[in-house]
Amino acid sequence: MLQRVMYNYPWKNNYEFPVISLMKKWTYSISLFLFTLIAITLTGCSSINIYIGSGQPDQSQSPLLLISGMSLGQTFTTNQNGLVGVEVFLIPKLAGNGQIGFKLFKNTSDTSPVAEDSISLNSITNPGWYQFTFPIRSENNPADYYFTLQLEGTGQVAVADSDGTSYIDGSAYENDQPAKNAQLAFQNLYDRRTLVLGLLSQGLQWLVWLGLATLLFVLPGWVILSHLLPEWPTYFIGERLGLAIGISLPIYPLLFL
Repeated sequence: MLQRVMYNYPWKNNYEFPVISLMKKWTYSISLFLFTLIAITLTGCSSINIYIGSGQPDQSQSPLLLISGMSLGQTFTTNQNGLVGVEVFLIPKLAGNGQIGFKLFKNTSDTSPVAEDSISLNSITNPGWYQFTFPIRSENNPADYYFTLQLEGTGQVAVADSDGTSYIDGSAYENDQPAKNAQLAFQNLYDRRTLVLGLLSQGLQWLVWLGLATLLFVLPGWVILSHLLPEWPTYFIGERLGLAIGISLPIYPLLFL
């Protein structure tokens, strides 16, 4: 005697697809991590507003001498939001009453700087990192810049540098001309709050793209297979995801036939 087998199909009994449940868990976990990160940064580190980011810190070559009437420069690319300065490794050579002027440009052909700063030559007493700061730049990363150093007045100072292969996103300049096989020793300075907010925004964008990819390339195949295969709930999650993607991908080319 034949018996009719009754299956509990997914669309009944308020069934929630596991892929949807998994998306919810991912969304909650990522959101919790991002908000925890920003909370720690904005509160626990409130006294440390500057973050030292990427650059070219190596100093393996003979330093470049900066004297009055000449300039040294460097092109570079930022990889985070909130640029507020650049620190350069300076070495005192000859005492004087000069000022080291710093100018930031968007590229080497610009004549009007977007930011300026200066420090006294008398403040450079030992070899080390010296900071030139300015208001937070609003450009989103990645962004290209060019900075120059000029000595106004008496005295001499040297700028540490490395070979041309030590930094791939820029080049050193002497008197606004590319220097041969050289990269200045510099590091980017970022406003910590702006940097973290930029990372949070980027993380949320990735989360949106992940959700859209799941809806487009997983959910259609998941629904079809859960309807056609009664044993679908017994498959491992990896098997179901692989099969769902394999069914979802061919659907979109068919829509344009």
